Amino acid sequence: MANLPEANTWEPGIYQIEKTDPVDGGPDGLSNTQGKQLANRTTYLKQEVELRAPLASPAFTGNPTAPTQAPGNSSTRLANTAFVQQTVQALVDAAPGALDTLNELAAALGDDPNFATTIMTALADKADILRGVPTGTISVFTGTAAPAGWVKGNGALLSRATYADLYAHAAASGMIVTDAAWLAGETGKYSEGDGSGTFRVPLLHAEFPRFWDDGRGVDAGRALGSWQKASGVSVDDNGTSSAYVTQLSGTADTGTQAVALQRLGLDAVNPADYAGTEPTWTDASGTGGFSTAGMRPRNLAYLGIIKY
Repeated sequence: MANLPEANTWEPGIYQIEKTDPVDGGPDGLSNTQGKQLANRTTYLKQEVELRAPLASPAFTGNPTAPTQAPGNSSTRLANTAFVQQTVQALVDAAPGALDTLNELAAALGDDPNFATTIMTALADKADILRGVPTGTISVFTGTAAPAGWVKGNGALLSRATYADLYAHAAASGMIVTDAAWLAGETGKYSEGDGSGTFRVPLLHAEFPRFWDDGRGVDAGRALGSWQKASGVSVDDNGTSSAYVTQLSGTADTGTQAVALQRLGLDAVNPADYAGTEPTWTDASGTGGFSTAGMRPRNLAYLGIIKY
């Protein structure tokens, strides 16, 4: 004996057997119509039940919803996200003193959950103050070490790779010479260093800068970074145009030229810088005259630095 076939179908109605209906068996027989319809409904209901979550420890999928409980509800009812948010907000708003600052701070920050990212993006749009100073700028600094982004103007050899921007500036400026020329006296310029991996920066120590003449004609013939020795200065406190010699006299101990220069506060004179001249000074008998090759103004000593 076979079973009736079952279909997963919800039958809209169940056939009522009439008294006059003949007995007709088989899967499609009239006598089995009621059984088939009931079997189909049973199969349909069984599948629908299996698709539902169990009552004990159900595992929900998708986006199930639940009614929002009234504020302050502390029962075992389900708490949806809306209930949680309104509870947290009420807690912050009701917090005393410093705790309520969190809410005020959030309002001041525009309630922006990505505030840090927003600020970093805004900063990226601003000009870098350090990079606002052109590479190759010479300045002074009140310290013994150069600040970040700068190097000492001490004639040191630097890596072309590490200080690529400064080397590119040196090469483009026309102020770069061979290292031999630099060591021979062109210390106000950059040098090619070892010719491949290094270069040398200008030597600023103990020197006064002078603005380039640039065609004015007062200091004609000068190249950028060229060194210039001191020049003699005539003293005339009577307002006349003629120069005259000032003699310093008085009782003094004997000493060397270095001692005499130190007493007068003068720098040592290198005769090689003044071809054809010879500095002189008096001895203890006063038979000689003291001579200097140049003058210097009052000054302050700071660290010379170069932006890289």
